[in-house]
Amino acid sequence: MFKFMLRLQAGPRGGFILAPPPRMRIIFGLMAGGTAGSLLVGFEGGIPWMGAALLGLCLWGLFYEERWIFAKPEIETRMGLLFFYKRRRFKIEEVKNFLIYSPGTGRTPAVNRGLFSGRGGAFCLLAMQTAEGKQINIELIKSRGGQAAELKQKALVLSAYCEKPLIEENI
Repeated sequence: MFKFMLRLQAGPRGGFILAPPPRMRIIFGLMAGGTAGSLLVGFEGGIPWMGAALLGLCLWGLFYEERWIFAKPEIETRMGLLFFYKRRRFKIEEVKNFLIYSPGTGRTPAVNRGLFSGRGGAFCLLAMQTAEGKQINIELIKSRGGQAAELKQKALVLSAYCEKPLIEENI
C-alpha cells in the first residue's frame, strides 16, 4: 500500500542523505488537517477521544524526524520529534563494514526468526558495524516487491562512498 522507505538523495560535501520521502509529511499533514477539521466542525458535545488519538498519531507522523547524513568525515543520525530528537555522530573511520541481512531460501534460524519473519512476511535489514563490534541498524523493510533490491542498491552506494565493505548474509 504505502512504501515509506528511506530515500537516498544527494547531501552535503558530495555525500548522501537517507530520509523519509516528502510525501510522508504531506500525507500525514493532510490527514491531520482533515481530522482536526472534522473534530472542530462535526461535534458539539466535546472532542471524542478516538478522534483526538487519531489527530495525535497524525501529528506524530507529520513531525517525526529520521535522517541519516553521510558526509565525510562523519555520519550523523537524527531520530525523534521536531526539535526533540536524538543525534548521534560517528566518524567514518569508526565504521568497520555495512551489513545486509535478507531471508535466504532455507529456514530462518530460531534466533533471528522474530526479527526477520512473521505474520507480515520476511524482512531485510541494512546495518553498519563499528570497529568495536556494535551493530547499528539503519533501515528494516519488507523483502517483497523490489524493496530488497532497492535496499541493496542503497547499501552499495553507501559502502562505496564510505569505502567500507558490504557483507550480505542470508538468514
